[in-house]
Amino acid sequence: MKSVIDYIDKANNVYRTEKYIVCQTVKLIHKSVGVSLIVTEDTYILRNANRDFEYEIVFAVRGDRLDGKRITSATYLRKYVN
Repeated sequence: MKSVIDYIDKANNVYRTEKYIVCQTVKLIHKSVGVSLIVTEDTYILRNANRDFEYEIVFAVRGDRLDGKRITSATYLRKYVN
């Protein structure tokens, strides 16, 4: 089982939901002049006690906003990790 830290290192944004720790990699794609898209590749990691502990150590600086928030994008790709 991979550590949450392995996924966090490659992410631009990390947040928690009720069941998952989500690592977002945000990309800006230029299609043509004046046409750009924000796309995220999201890795949903199933929460457990060890993963929550790691997450809370890394993001303790967030204080009251420990769970974080999703960066909205028009398009996203999801990958789930048990």
